[in-house]
Amino acid sequence: MKSILGKIVVVAVMVTLHASFSEAITWRVEKDGSGDFDVIQDAVDAAAEGDTILVGAGRFETMRPIPYWEDHNATIAVEKGGLVIIGAGPEHTIVGTGEIIGNYNVVVGGNDPEVVYSLTLMGFSIEGGYCGIEYEAARLKIEGCVLRNSHFGILVAGPGDHFGICNHEVIDSEFFGLDTGIVSGLGVEGFLVANCQFDSVQTGISFRATYNAVVSNCKVIGAIQGYQYDISSGAMTNCEVTGVENAEYGVGAYFTNSTVSMNDCIIDFSMANTFTALSVVSSDLSGSSNIIKGGGLSAMRVFSNSIIEGFTGNEIYKANTFALVAQSFNSTMQGPFIHFDLTSNYWGTDNPDSIAAWIDDANDHPYNPNYWAVVDFEPFEPDPVPVQKKSLGGLKDLFR
Repeated sequence: MKSILGKIVVVAVMVTLHASFSEAITWRVEKDGSGDFDVIQDAVDAAAEGDTILVGAGRFETMRPIPYWEDHNATIAVEKGGLVIIGAGPEHTIVGTGEIIGNYNVVVGGNDPEVVYSLTLMGFSIEGGYCGIEYEAARLKIEGCVLRNSHFGILVAGPGDHFGICNHEVIDSEFFGLDTGIVSGLGVEGFLVANCQFDSVQTGISFRATYNAVVSNCKVIGAIQGYQYDISSGAMTNCEVTGVENAEYGVGAYFTNSTVSMNDCIIDFSMANTFTALSVVSSDLSGSSNIIKGGGLSAMRVFSNSIIEGFTGNEIYKANTFALVAQSFNSTMQGPFIHFDLTSNYWGTDNPDSIAAWIDDANDHPYNPNYWAVVDFEPFEPDPVPVQKKSLGGLKDLFR
C-alpha cells in the first residue's frame, strides 16, 4: 500500500509541475510586426506570472499612463509578479527616447497587497527619462543592461509594508551620464550589485536604510561621490572609485550611521581637492587590503562615535595635508578620549614621527571639544600590503 501511495504522490507531483510549466508562455515583441506585439507594454499587459517576453531589435519609446500613478507615463509599467523580459542585447534593444524628461522608462509596483511584484530584465539599453528603472517591489534582477542619460539609473523606493523582505541583484551592467547610478532605501533588505561600471556619474551607488547591501567588483570612474551607505549595512569588495580632476567637493566613499566591511578596494581621490576620500561618521568600519588616497585635506576622516575595529592591512596615504583626521565631540571635555584602532596599516612611510604628524587628532588639539579622539596607529606596516581578490561566489554567500 505504501509503495502504491508513493507512486500516486510522485505522479501527482509530476502532473502538477508539468501543468505549471506548460502554463508559462513566451511572448515576442518585434517592431516590424512579426511578433505577437510591436509595443512592449502590450506584451506586459497580456503576460501572466512566470511568462517570458522576448524583445527584438529597435528603439521602443511608446509611452502609456502608469495605472497607479496619476498623470505619469512610462515606456514599460509592470503591475504583476514573476515576469522575465529579455532584449536582444543593449546594443540592439533600446527603451526610451534618450531625453531627460518627466516620464519614466521602466516602472514596477502597484497597490495590490496580494501581489508579490517582481521582475527580471536582461539585455536592454535604457535611455532618458526621470528614472531608467523605478522600483517598488520585492524582487528585482537586472543583468547585462546599459542605463544612460537619466537623473537616476535605478531608483528602488522601498518595499512598503506588504512587500516583505526584498532581494535585488544588479549584475554585469553599465551606467553612463547619470546623476546617480543606483539609489536604494526605505527598508530594502538584500541588495547585490556586482560587476558593474559607473562612468561620468555624480554618484555611483547610494544605499539609504538598506540592509545587507553587497557591492562587488564594481568601478566608479570620474565621480563626485562613489559609494554611500547611510543608516545601512553591508560589504564592499574589489571595488574602485576615482574622483574628478580638481573637483572641490565630493567624497569617494561615505559611511554614516552604518556598519560596513570594506576589503580589497581602491579609493583614489588624489586628483581632486575634496575634503576627504573616505569619510566615516558614527559608523562601524572593518576590512583590509584597501588603498585610500586623497588630494584635499585628508585621505580618511573618522568622526563622532564611530567604531574602527579590524581595519588593518590597508594603505592610507597622506593627502595634501593629512593622511587621517579624527574627531569626536565632547562638550564637557571630561572622561577618556575615544580611541580609533588603526594599527597594522601602511601609511606610505616607515617613520613613526611622520605618521604621527600626518594624523590630526586630540594630540594636536588639546582641550578642544571637537577633537576628543585619539588614533592608535602603532604597530604599523613598514611596507605596502598585497591586495587579495575575493571571488564573486563568496560575496553572493554574504548577500544571501
